[in-house]
Amino acid sequence: SKSEWEALLTAVGGQSNAGEILKSQMGWFTSTDEGWFANGNGTDDFGFAALPAGLRYLDTFDGVGSNTYFWGSTEYGDNSAYGISLNRDYVNAKLSDLSKSFAIYVRCVKD
Repeated sequence: SKSEWEALLTAVGGQSNAGEILKSQMGWFTSTDEGWFANGNGTDDFGFAALPAGLRYLDTFDGVGSNTYFWGSTEYGDNSAYGISLNRDYVNAKLSDLSKSFAIYVRCVKD
């Protein structure tokens, strides 16, 4: 939910540096540290290990190596729902409403 994303972002120090903390140290592209393009790897201090998987919009994949998105369960109107985004160029994480027309990732956790 939106409140669970807010709690996670608060627990890792806030949105301003959560991206660096939640991003994986490496991606899947090579055996070196090239996972997030342009040296955008994170520290993965909490084991979240977000990979730069991008998204799918219509029939096109976009942003692989550059960013990733995760859904939340809280809707924002009929056409959007809250989620977070991480980008290779930024150390922050952004909690915002995302269009339901995007195919993005779900992070499952056990209560």
